[in-house]
Amino acid sequence: DTARRSSVDLATPPRAPVRSVVLLAVTTAALALAGARLRRTRRRNLDNVAGAVARHPVVTLTVGLLLVLTALSLFVFMAFTLVLIPVSVLGLTAGIAVTALGIIGWGHGVGRRLPLQQPRAATAVGAAAVTIALQLVGAVPLVGDVVVGFVVLSGIGAVAITYVGFTAFQPAPLP
Repeated sequence: DTARRSSVDLATPPRAPVRSVVLLAVTTAALALAGARLRRTRRRNLDNVAGAVARHPVVTLTVGLLLVLTALSLFVFMAFTLVLIPVSVLGLTAGIAVTALGIIGWGHGVGRRLPLQQPRAATAVGAAAVTIALQLVGAVPLVGDVVVGFVVLSGIGAVAITYVGFTAFQPAPLP
């Protein structure tokens, strides 16, 4: 009798499509504007990140995966102590910024291949295209998650191995 009276419906309510579209539009616009701004002020940094993603996908994916796994567990452990909660929040904020820079780097690489006259517009359109493509591909079960994970993790890895784009990545020579 208790089980019958205390049953809980675990079905999740569907997300409001208007909120999803607005969130996607805001994210896309923010990344496009940041990409255009970075293209104007820090072109070399974007070139280094996009070059690392294009030339060394296995290295960037591996570094991004290792970085995310260790950083995430580190931030969770720091959040257990009251004193380190602000440090954990700061680290997660930096992680979001690195992820955004990785997606903008991907967008810069896509934008360089577009037949647009304005380089800033090409970077903005590329960043918007990558953001929308990630959202659309992410809707495909299983395969979409793998593709989105590859793009995001390789972008994070490219930002890490290029030191936020300040140096070009040169792999170690094999003997």
